[in-house]
Amino acid sequence: MSTTAVPITTTQLPATSSTPLSISTPQSVLPEPQVQALVFHVHLFIAGCIALVVLLRLPRGLVRFWKPSEWCSGHFFRRVRFRERAKLTRAPRHGQVSRESSRFASTDESHTLCAQTATRAIHFVDHKGRPLKPSYPPHVPSCPSILRPLVGPLRKCIIPGYSNLQVLIMVAYLAVLLYPFIYRSNFLVEAQRAGWIAVAQLPFLIAFAAKNNVVGWLLGVGYQNLNFLHRYIGRLIVLAANVHSIDYFYRWSFEGTVALNFRRASIIWAMVALVGLDLMFIFSTSFWRAKAFNVFSNVHFFTFVLVIPSIYIHKPTTLPYIIALLFPFGIDYGLRILKTRYVSATIRPLPALNATRIEIPSINTGWRAGQHVRVRIVSSSMFSFSWFGWTESHPFTIASAPVLSGSGRPAVGEEGMVLICKKSGNWTGTLFEMAKRSGYIESGLTPGGVDIGRSVKLLVQGPYGGPGHAMFASYSAVVLIVGGSGITLALSVIQDLVQKDLHRQSRVKAIELVWMVQDPGSLTPVMPLFAALVHSSPSFLTISTYYTRAFVPPSEKHAKAVKEGRAGRPGRIGLTRVMENAISSAVSISGPDAEGDDRGINGMLVGICGPRGLSEDVFAAADAINPARRDQVGGVEIHEE
Repeated sequence: MSTTAVPITTTQLPATSSTPLSISTPQSVLPEPQVQALVFHVHLFIAGCIALVVLLRLPRGLVRFWKPSEWCSGHFFRRVRFRERAKLTRAPRHGQVSRESSRFASTDESHTLCAQTATRAIHFVDHKGRPLKPSYPPHVPSCPSILRPLVGPLRKCIIPGYSNLQVLIMVAYLAVLLYPFIYRSNFLVEAQRAGWIAVAQLPFLIAFAAKNNVVGWLLGVGYQNLNFLHRYIGRLIVLAANVHSIDYFYRWSFEGTVALNFRRASIIWAMVALVGLDLMFIFSTSFWRAKAFNVFSNVHFFTFVLVIPSIYIHKPTTLPYIIALLFPFGIDYGLRILKTRYVSATIRPLPALNATRIEIPSINTGWRAGQHVRVRIVSSSMFSFSWFGWTESHPFTIASAPVLSGSGRPAVGEEGMVLICKKSGNWTGTLFEMAKRSGYIESGLTPGGVDIGRSVKLLVQGPYGGPGHAMFASYSAVVLIVGGSGITLALSVIQDLVQKDLHRQSRVKAIELVWMVQDPGSLTPVMPLFAALVHSSPSFLTISTYYTRAFVPPSEKHAKAVKEGRAGRPGRIGLTRVMENAISSAVSISGPDAEGDDRGINGMLVGICGPRGLSEDVFAAADAINPARRDQVGGVEIHEE
């Protein structure tokens, strides 16, 4: 018997075959160059959508350049010399009598200071008796009349802190980014997709975060109104970066090459970038922003400086996106330097408002009413109160109006920049203590020529924010509803409107101010300015204050006050009625009896500065206005500072 040997052959699998079949690369998966092209074109589509919105808002933006002086307004601070000219006077028309009245009503819960001027019976003349020619700003509404019914629902909030419009934008943004993530994709083997999406989003992240925001300028909105997109995109980047990393960890764990891969320099730098992004996310939560803003801002800046080069070392082909993000970053910080002024200022305590007043006479123009600045105290006296106070900068709305180009001294208000800084934290508390411990200095605020104050050195950066494409002077009515320190917005806007109205550069016919404060003592520092504004304003001007801690009168007295229409409830104001009163005043001046009025009907602007609850109340009150009344005045727009 013979036996036949059966040869046995063995085949050794290549080292790479240890990868499980479940995560092998299928043929339908796109190669990396095609993934890069897909991600690029999707982000090009996002940029195109932004450009389309800019194009739709372009007519409203172009009208801001109706006057050469508007070209540089709201960008750089400066000081101009006054062109001395005679005081403007208001003379009655031939055969008519000027009718001017003022009223002051007071209760335990509110004060109302009202001036009514029959502007149709007067005209403006200069010192030689020549009539002033009007130069009214053009007006373009922010929303076509056919779309006005959508404005109210889009303003409402279903998710706290976000309007329905913002939610729709975020959902649409996410849907666009999901397309390159899921198109012909195998999530277990295509980790690079999430990584490329994260990197491609970096230029948009920086563009929506910049204080000198090019996108904001083009859209006509302040950087703070685009910040929700910055936060949202930042979270999407962190999510995509972690998905990108976890996918690789999953593959390496099956291959058993985790330790081997972590010896590569590119992977080490990738981990540095990932940890940096996660730290930025953790320290950007609302807790850190509210409780330790300096920690948040410093971690944000230094980790960003570390993350960007780490991404490039990890993947050099990301260079085009890194160059793209450097453009908005460089423009922002370059303009921050150009917008910073080293100035001398005087600080004074305002105990009634629990605030500090900062006066900067060396700056008197360059901003628009409603804009704010960032202030940093660099005087050596700060060290006596706080060792690190000089490292902090804080935003404050400007409380004075800029000087009009080519005009004389302001008819009312201040001749320089004025800030009112409410005591609300350690830094503002230190500022208040510095002002309280000041001495006597020369001043024109008191008859004796001296007043309490302290001279300090500041770094003032700005201006920022503001009404964007909206021009307060182009509307027929302006309603300002503010709470507490939000009075700074109202003071700036009203002074600016009165000044422009005296030069026939304003279409505004009725101004309503509603100010909510804790007690009547808060009126003391601003009452002289209120009286001067009421006396000087050619328009219907009503200033009402309501006290949130007011003494509630007995029921009989309260009922009588309500019946007479001169009292309200503390903290509960008929905001819809206030807006409708402004509409009635504006429309009546343009009615059949309004002889000689050539300003037309151009809508009403409602300005808000206060807590979030106040904004929601104003939105609800604006939505409650009868649509016929809203259309009668040309629409109601809201600006929130």
